[in-house]
Amino acid sequence: MSAQLKLRATSVEELQVIAACIQDAIAPLADMTWMQDQNRFAIVFNRFRWECAGDRPPFERTHAMLSFQNVRAVQTSNIDRRRPDGLLSLLTMAPADDAAVDLAFAGGATVRVDSEPLDCILEDLGEPWPTVWRPDHGAAGGAA
Repeated sequence: MSAQLKLRATSVEELQVIAACIQDAIAPLADMTWMQDQNRFAIVFNRFRWECAGDRPPFERTHAMLSFQNVRAVQTSNIDRRRPDGLLSLLTMAPADDAAVDLAFAGGATVRVDSEPLDCILEDLGEPWPTVWRPDHGAAGGAA
């Protein structure tokens, strides 16, 4: 079992490392919040531990918090906030422009976080647990 991750991104290059670690992460809508008075956005994911995945099971998943500091605005698209039990499955996270980062989820849902200067932290929470399922993007790029 490898150590828990705690990564910080203040550049696009560093953000790409965090994006690779949270690809295929899953989050309930209830675990996503913008603390406007603190200029902070956070979401707690159940993430696949790509950094320690071998070719065969068992694999590992863990809870992890992704947070952004210096947040000026958060916009959502195709997300029904009236359904806090709904799940979001992260496809990718990428810079949208100089000050914004887009989190793209399956089903066309997106979250745009306007954060300047960029300050993004990914931190594992608690102990990982075993799983036999590894995300599979297949030839068409879809997750299974």
